[in-house]
Amino acid sequence: MNLPHDFEIMYRKVFGETAWFAYLDGYSDRPWRALRVNPKRPICAELYPLLHTPVPWAKDAYMIENDLPLGGDPLHAGGLFYLQEPSAMAPVAALHPVAGESILDLCAAPGGKTTQIAAAMNDRGILVANEIHRERCLALAENTERMGLSSTCVTNLEPHALIPYFEQFFDAVLVDAPCSGEGMFRKDPQSIAQWNEHLPEHNATRQLDILDSAYQMTKPGGRIVYSTCTFNPIENETVLLRFIAEHQDVRLVPLMLPEALPGLSIDQLRSLANEQWPLLEDTLQLVGNDDLARCDTTRSNRYFPYSSNGEGHFVALIEKQISSCAPSQHIGTAHGKKRSLKKRTASAQQQEVIELFTDFACATLSKTYWRKLQETHTLALHGEILYAVPHNLPQTVPFAHGILRKGLPLCTARNHHIVPSHALALALTAHDVQRELQLSYGDIRVLNYLRGETLSVDESNGYLLVTVDGVPQGFGKVVDGILKNHMPKGLRKKYTFVLPH
Repeated sequence: MNLPHDFEIMYRKVFGETAWFAYLDGYSDRPWRALRVNPKRPICAELYPLLHTPVPWAKDAYMIENDLPLGGDPLHAGGLFYLQEPSAMAPVAALHPVAGESILDLCAAPGGKTTQIAAAMNDRGILVANEIHRERCLALAENTERMGLSSTCVTNLEPHALIPYFEQFFDAVLVDAPCSGEGMFRKDPQSIAQWNEHLPEHNATRQLDILDSAYQMTKPGGRIVYSTCTFNPIENETVLLRFIAEHQDVRLVPLMLPEALPGLSIDQLRSLANEQWPLLEDTLQLVGNDDLARCDTTRSNRYFPYSSNGEGHFVALIEKQISSCAPSQHIGTAHGKKRSLKKRTASAQQQEVIELFTDFACATLSKTYWRKLQETHTLALHGEILYAVPHNLPQTVPFAHGILRKGLPLCTARNHHIVPSHALALALTAHDVQRELQLSYGDIRVLNYLRGETLSVDESNGYLLVTVDGVPQGFGKVVDGILKNHMPKGLRKKYTFVLPH
């Protein structure tokens, strides 16, 4: 598909003729691809041949230099790796998550950055992943499950609807904003068809609203990363300038990510301002001399497909400075407070389900895993599902419409009986269970299991974890030598061993 003429005019005007022809020269090349290894999983020998070329700005990430359909491999189903466009990993590198922090991924689907944040946090702390579109949010929840996350809350709400629960709560917020997707043109023809010259200014209004919500949920001294997968300066530098001009207690922090180029300067933006981009003209008028130090847009970073191993991204790091603002009452209702399960009042139904799950845990899980889970999470029943809710998640966050997942789903309870969840199975390692069905990569029984078939096994009755070279695939229940398959019906499908073995 041909590139939009107005896009060409914009690109040449903003970045110059040399950059435009460099972009065109590589436009027909294969898009950059990468995978990120899940640190919660043991690396299988079959994967090592792919781990030759690291992504310079992302930990545990490697360029993919072949066209193997890795998404259909059993190791992908078990969450050993996540397939992601390389430059899309840069925003999390800028965010620099730390274990124990509270972090919000505000525009999170399909989950690449969420799972990257969780890996950097060692799945310790509070991670809220939000997506406003229902179908995309379901994909987000599925990916958090596949990658084995235990301390993530998945929400399906407008950004402003989160503020009552999390005002001034988060140490860091990632806003990977919905945008015109100019960095997706090479891999997604639909993004070309949807582009028009008015789209950037239309998006900028929405992006500023999202940033304002992020600001209200960031604690003083916290940080916000703003990113897009587009090139134009309206959705990038202009949005940044306007946001910072309207919030006197924030500033841009210098970024120097590997292979990235600096953002456009304010002088460059002034030279671009005209009647075509009224938002840029209006924004520049808001920036006074006192704002220049806080608004130095060259502190942001850009990735281009011709200057880095990525399709294109814009990244900026914003610091919310410590001021005299009093903390919100929403902070601290549960933050940092550990509550013993035994001291928690519960309904008779909840108590029954907890006792049933405790019996399952004592028979199936390791003592160490079960003890640590109770030290860091509180058990809570919502409908038929028993959750392990992170202790530090505020009590103000309800089980309600728009909250898809509040921590780790442990089991489903029906008629005085429980079935352990697939999410729990994928959150485990071989060391976390008492019994494991160890299968090897290439064993046909792996494919049979993933299709939902039963297996003949020489095991005593009860639950066990099915693994492939140590990578969890799901639970099974042995009944008289037959392993009953607990792979969810919606996930059962035909997989193929893609890697050489």
